[in-house]
Order: sequence, then C-alpha cells, then structure tokens
Amino acid sequence: MASTDVGLVLSMDRYIKAFQGLLGKSDGRDKLLAAMQYAAMFSSAGTPGLAQSIQKSLASARKPFRVLKPVDAVLPFFTGPANKGPLLVHLLNQIKMLGFFFYFGADHIVWAGSTGLVTDKQTLERAGKVSMYGWLTASLTAILVEAIAVAKDEEKAKKEKKEEGSSSWITSTRFNHALAMTNNCTQALVACSLLGLIPMKPRTTASLGLLTSCISMYSMAPALAPPPQKATK
Repeated sequence: MASTDVGLVLSMDRYIKAFQGLLGKSDGRDKLLAAMQYAAMFSSAGTPGLAQSIQKSLASARKPFRVLKPVDAVLPFFTGPANKGPLLVHLLNQIKMLGFFFYFGADHIVWAGSTGLVTDKQTLERAGKVSMYGWLTASLTAILVEAIAVAKDEEKAKKEKKEEGSSSWITSTRFNHALAMTNNCTQALVACSLLGLIPMKPRTTASLGLLTSCISMYSMAPALAPPPQKATK
C-alpha cells in the first residue's frame, strides 16, 4: 500500500513540474489567464454580472505579460529568416510577424486606455480593431504556412516509404501539424467573432477561446519527465 502511495506521488510530481515549467514562462501565464478569461466569458454568456466582471479583470491582468511583445514579434522581420526556404513561406512569415506586431502594439494602446493614459474613445476603438485584425492576419498566414509544411512533410514521408518501406516520424509530425492547424484556425475564428465578421453567441466564442488557450498551454508546457521505475527485488 505504501509503495503504491509513493508511486502515485512520484507520478503526480511529473505533472506538477511540467505545470511549474509552464508558469515559468510569461506566455504560459498569459495563456493560463486567457483560459480563465474565456471560462468566465462562457459563464457570463455576455450578460452583465459577476462572471463578466471577472472576465474583464482577467483580460486586464494579462496585459503585463505582453510588455515588449511588439518588439519581440517584429525583431525577426529585421534580422532576416533563421533558415533559408521557399520565398512564399518567407513572405508569409514576414506578414505573420507584422500581424502580431500590430496585434500586441495596438493592444498596448487599449491597455493605456484602461489606465487612463489614453482617453479618446475613438482612438481606443480603432486600436481595438487594429489589434484584432492583426491577430486575424497572423492566424490566417500561420494557417497557410502550416498547410505548406504539411504538404512538404507528406511528400517527404511518401518518398521515404517508397524507398525505405517506412517513415516512423510522420505519425508524431502529423499530430503536431494537426494541433497547430487546429490552434490557428480556432484563433482566426475567435478573432472573426470578436470583430463581428462572423456572428457567434458569446458562449461559442468563449468555447473556441478556451480551446485555443488549452492547445497553446499544451504546446508550451515542457515534456513530462520519464515515469519512475519500479524497484526490482
């Protein structure tokens, strides 16, 4: 019985350390708050009350984790691509960087409005729209980049299977592509909903937002440590 309890504690320790690794990243804390924000949005269903107040408070609490994110997003635009590749992919990645730059940059103006530094309502409304359109642009270009990567990997796997009879790496690669594609598509849908381009009920938008936040946290979390080995007699 005691050995079972010890094994359970050691098993839980693996997940606790992975969660600590997630919280060690500013983006990880941002996505955790985002998940809580969308959960509160789902609970409020767009109606005024405690849940909506919590949603707005969590949205404001996320802002400090995004300080200097516009600079971080646009730096690769000036330093050039990390590796050589097709021109189309390079151009799409440049557009994605600019999209994230406007997303985070305009969001900083909205944050300044909540602190009283910017008081013009028209400026704040425009900044909010620019931020959402930047997010939508980045998400759409990410979908295209991912689709190109999928086609490239599938072609490579098909060639290897024909020449060597197997391509064991393709299973995990397909899973990663499916995860990234789902995340990017979901983000695009949430952005369209918040912009009013696609009519959605608040709970539908909240469900999609919660999904993309959970996928992002899963992708950011460090790999689990190997399970503890059972002691041999």
